[in-house]
Amino acid sequence: MSSSHRRWVQLRVRAQPKRESRQYVLAGSQELIHSVVSLAGTAATVGPASVIYSLGRPRLTLPVNVVLAVSVIAGSLCGLHLGARGGCRLGYAMTYWGTCPVWLLQTRVDVRAGAAARGLLNARTTQ
Repeated sequence: MSSSHRRWVQLRVRAQPKRESRQYVLAGSQELIHSVVSLAGTAATVGPASVIYSLGRPRLTLPVNVVLAVSVIAGSLCGLHLGARGGCRLGYAMTYWGTCPVWLLQTRVDVRAGAAARGLLNARTTQ
């Protein structure tokens, strides 16, 4: 048996998963799920902001962005204080999911205001 083949066999034997490694895989999958939920909240705020920008009203996003910036810092620091790395991610996710309704409400108001200014709304939709 050659020395390179022997090294390959040794590497394969060492690479076999042990029972303890399953715990790490489960912990890693939980962290992945938490990260995906957090990033989905971030993505949910991008759509309404893009709509407001496309309406030509970027100044209206400033108040929501100010609240969002302060909330991200405060939520992340509070989460870090309460729950270490996982808590920081939780505070970050709660911040974005908490501001998502504000973004949606702001988008609805801006779309209706723009449509009313152009005369596109009829009497039934404004009530």
